[in-house]
Amino acid sequence: MGRSTRRALAAVGILTGVLVVGALAGMAMALASDSEDSGVITHTTDEDPQDVLDYWTPERIRDAEPAPMPIPD
Repeated sequence: MGRSTRRALAAVGILTGVLVVGALAGMAMALASDSEDSGVITHTTDEDPQDVLDYWTPERIRDAEPAPMPIPD
């Protein structure tokens, strides 16, 4: 077997490995995003954006306290 043949086989092997790892990573990401408990909490509101801007005066922003953060199980 010549040197160029070995290089070609090595390149094909490396490319195959990269494709397999990429496919597995894609499948893992797809499965993770399909889980029901992803840890992301969403909230929708019907508030008028201008009302929100009017509410948050500089004084309210200065006096605001952060919301409590969840503690992971």
